[in-house]
Amino acid sequence: MTENVHHNKWGLYPWSAERGRDLVHQKSFEEFSNLGPRGKVFYCREHVEQYFLLEYGQAVFYVKPDMFMQVPEPKFRIGQKVRKIDSSEVLIVLEVHWHFARNAPFFLMSLDGKRKSKRYFEEDIELVGFQDSPEPDSDSKPAGPSVTI
Repeated sequence: MTENVHHNKWGLYPWSAERGRDLVHQKSFEEFSNLGPRGKVFYCREHVEQYFLLEYGQAVFYVKPDMFMQVPEPKFRIGQKVRKIDSSEVLIVLEVHWHFARNAPFFLMSLDGKRKSKRYFEEDIELVGFQDSPEPDSDSKPAGPSVTI
Protein backbone atom coordinates (compact mmCIF):
# COMPACT_ATOMS: atom_id res chain seq x y z
CA MET A 1 0.00 0.00 0.00
CA THR A 2 1.35 3.45 -0.87
CA GLU A 3 1.65 6.29 1.62
CA ASN A 4 -1.50 8.35 1.89
CA VAL A 5 -0.46 11.97 1.42
CA HIS A 6 -4.07 13.15 1.67
CA HIS A 7 -4.71 11.68 5.12
CA ASN A 8 -6.07 14.41 7.45
CA LYS A 9 -6.37 16.89 4.56
CA TRP A 10 -9.20 18.84 2.94
CA GLY A 11 -10.18 18.44 -0.66
CA LEU A 12 -12.67 18.12 -3.48
CA TYR A 13 -14.06 14.95 -5.02
CA PRO A 14 -15.56 16.01 -8.37
CA TRP A 15 -17.44 12.77 -8.92
CA SER A 16 -20.71 12.19 -10.73
CA ALA A 17 -22.42 8.92 -11.66
CA GLU A 18 -21.13 9.27 -15.23
CA ARG A 19 -17.56 8.94 -13.85
CA GLY A 20 -18.30 5.40 -12.71
CA ARG A 21 -19.99 3.67 -9.81
CA ASP A 22 -16.77 1.81 -8.99
CA LEU A 23 -15.18 4.99 -7.54
CA VAL A 24 -17.68 5.06 -4.65
CA HIS A 25 -18.14 2.12 -2.29
CA GLN A 26 -21.62 0.56 -2.54
CA LYS A 27 -22.13 1.33 1.17
CA SER A 28 -21.81 5.07 0.38
CA PHE A 29 -23.13 5.22 -3.16
CA GLU A 30 -26.75 6.31 -2.67
CA GLU A 31 -26.06 8.97 -0.03
CA PHE A 32 -22.98 10.30 -1.86
CA SER A 33 -24.87 10.46 -5.13
CA ASN A 34 -27.78 12.30 -3.44
CA LEU A 35 -25.35 14.77 -1.82
CA GLY A 36 -24.07 15.92 -5.19
CA PRO A 37 -20.39 16.05 -4.21
CA ARG A 38 -19.09 18.23 -7.05
CA GLY A 39 -17.71 21.48 -5.63
CA LYS A 40 -18.12 20.49 -1.97
CA VAL A 41 -15.11 20.56 0.37
CA PHE A 42 -14.53 17.25 2.21
CA TYR A 43 -12.23 16.22 5.03
CA CYS A 44 -10.17 13.11 4.19
CA ARG A 45 -10.05 11.35 7.52
CA GLU A 46 -8.13 8.20 6.68
CA HIS A 47 -7.29 5.52 4.16
CA VAL A 48 -9.29 2.31 4.73
CA GLU A 49 -8.28 -0.57 2.47
CA GLN A 50 -8.48 0.86 -1.09
CA TYR A 51 -10.81 3.73 -0.08
CA PHE A 52 -10.51 7.19 1.40
CA LEU A 53 -12.93 7.92 4.22
CA LEU A 54 -14.33 11.38 3.42
CA GLU A 55 -16.38 13.42 5.88
CA TYR A 56 -18.87 16.16 5.05
CA GLY A 57 -20.44 17.46 8.23
CA GLN A 58 -21.62 14.34 10.05
CA ALA A 59 -21.84 12.24 6.87
CA VAL A 60 -19.10 9.72 6.05
CA PHE A 61 -18.33 8.33 2.58
CA TYR A 62 -15.94 5.71 1.20
CA VAL A 63 -14.45 6.65 -2.17
CA LYS A 64 -11.45 5.55 -4.19
CA PRO A 65 -8.60 8.07 -4.06
CA ASP A 66 -8.46 8.60 -7.84
CA MET A 67 -10.38 11.90 -7.93
CA PHE A 68 -9.40 13.52 -4.62
CA MET A 69 -7.97 17.03 -5.13
CA GLN A 70 -6.44 18.69 -2.08
CA VAL A 71 -7.43 22.28 -1.20
CA PRO A 72 -6.52 24.52 1.76
CA GLU A 73 -8.37 23.92 5.02
CA PRO A 74 -11.51 26.07 5.27
CA LYS A 75 -11.70 28.51 8.20
CA PHE A 76 -15.25 27.44 9.15
CA ARG A 77 -17.00 24.08 9.53
CA ILE A 78 -20.49 22.77 8.97
CA GLY A 79 -22.58 23.41 12.08
CA GLN A 80 -20.58 26.36 13.40
CA LYS A 81 -22.20 29.65 14.37
CA VAL A 82 -20.82 32.67 12.54
CA ARG A 83 -21.69 36.34 12.20
CA LYS A 84 -21.49 38.57 9.18
CA ILE A 85 -18.66 41.07 9.77
CA ASP A 86 -21.04 44.04 9.37
CA SER A 87 -23.99 42.56 11.30
CA SER A 88 -25.04 40.96 14.56
CA GLU A 89 -27.08 38.26 12.77
CA VAL A 90 -25.97 34.78 13.81
CA LEU A 91 -25.80 32.28 10.96
CA ILE A 92 -25.19 28.53 10.96
CA VAL A 93 -22.84 27.03 8.36
CA LEU A 94 -24.84 24.48 6.33
CA GLU A 95 -22.43 23.69 3.51
CA VAL A 96 -18.82 24.30 2.47
CA HIS A 97 -18.13 24.65 -1.27
CA TRP A 98 -15.20 25.58 -3.47
CA HIS A 99 -15.23 28.68 -5.69
CA PHE A 100 -12.97 27.77 -8.60
CA ALA A 101 -12.52 31.29 -10.01
CA ARG A 102 -11.49 32.68 -6.60
CA ASN A 103 -9.67 29.49 -5.58
CA ALA A 104 -11.28 29.74 -2.13
CA PRO A 105 -14.02 28.14 -0.07
CA PHE A 106 -17.45 29.68 0.28
CA PHE A 107 -20.21 28.87 2.72
CA LEU A 108 -23.96 28.43 2.55
CA MET A 109 -25.84 29.40 5.71
CA SER A 110 -29.11 29.33 7.56
CA LEU A 111 -30.65 32.13 9.59
CA ASP A 112 -33.35 31.25 12.14
CA GLY A 113 -33.64 27.80 10.57
CA LYS A 114 -34.16 29.16 7.03
CA ARG A 115 -31.64 28.57 4.28
CA LYS A 116 -30.06 31.74 2.86
CA SER A 117 -29.35 31.98 -0.88
CA LYS A 118 -26.27 34.22 -0.49
CA ARG A 119 -22.76 32.76 -0.65
CA TYR A 120 -20.39 33.90 2.10
CA PHE A 121 -16.61 33.93 1.85
CA GLU A 122 -14.16 33.73 4.74
CA GLU A 123 -13.59 37.49 4.73
CA ASP A 124 -17.36 38.11 5.09
CA ILE A 125 -17.88 36.22 8.35
CA GLU A 126 -16.36 35.53 11.74
CA LEU A 127 -16.83 32.83 14.35
CA VAL A 128 -19.27 33.64 17.15
CA GLY A 129 -17.39 33.22 20.44
CA PHE A 130 -15.32 30.11 21.13
CA GLN A 131 -16.68 26.88 19.67
CA ASP A 132 -15.34 23.39 19.43
CA SER A 133 -15.04 22.50 15.78
CA PRO A 134 -17.84 20.11 14.71
CA GLU A 135 -15.44 18.70 12.12
CA PRO A 136 -11.80 17.75 12.70
CA ASP A 137 -8.87 20.12 12.38
CA SER A 138 -6.41 19.08 9.71
CA ASP A 139 -3.62 18.77 12.30
CA SER A 140 -5.43 16.27 14.49
CA LYS A 141 -7.15 12.98 13.85
CA PRO A 142 -10.82 12.95 14.87
CA ALA A 143 -11.70 11.21 18.07
CA GLY A 144 -13.09 7.71 17.80
CA PRO A 145 -12.00 4.38 16.47
CA SER A 146 -10.85 3.71 12.97
CA VAL A 147 -13.68 2.63 10.68
CA THR A 148 -13.54 -0.59 8.67
CA ILE A 149 -15.57 -1.49 5.64
